[in-house]
Amino acid sequence: MAIFSVIVLTAPPPGLAAEANGAFVKVDGRESLLRAVELFLNRDQIQQIQIVFTPEMLEEGKRKYGGHLSFSGVKVLSAGPKWIDQLAVAAPKISDESTHVLIHDAARPAVVYSDIEAILEAAEKHPAIALAAPVRTSLAELDEGGGAVAFHSPSRFMQL
Repeated sequence: MAIFSVIVLTAPPPGLAAEANGAFVKVDGRESLLRAVELFLNRDQIQQIQIVFTPEMLEEGKRKYGGHLSFSGVKVLSAGPKWIDQLAVAAPKISDESTHVLIHDAARPAVVYSDIEAILEAAEKHPAIALAAPVRTSLAELDEGGGAVAFHSPSRFMQL
C-alpha cells in the first residue's frame, strides 16, 4: 500500500504576480487554503501534510489558520516566492515512510473527492501521475504546419 506525504503550496503559480495569489481568498465564506488542506485529511494512505507559506505571509498564515492546521496535524513551513522554492524547503522534511508525494496548490480547492481517490489508486500502479483537466479553448494559435504563431496569456481568461 502506498503511503503519501502531501505538500500544499501557497506561492502564486508561475507567471502570476504575488497579489494574484488565490490561496488566501474565501470561497463561499470559507478560506481556499483550508479547503485545499481538507481534501487530504482523514485518509488512511496520507501520513503527512505540509503547507508552505511565503515569508511575507507566514505570520498572517499562522495567526489566521494556525489553530486549524495544528489541530489537523499539518506542518507549517516558509519558503520563497516560487513553487520551486517551496518544494525545495518541503522536500527534506518528507517522512521517511512515505512512498509517494502529492503536490497541491492551495489556490485550487475545487477538486472532487473522487479525483483524489483516483490519484491515490493510480499512484499504486505508476511512478508518476498528474490530475489534469481539459482546456476548452486553445492557449496557442497554430499555423497550417502546426507551428505556434500566438500564445494567449492567462490574463485573457476569466477567473471564476
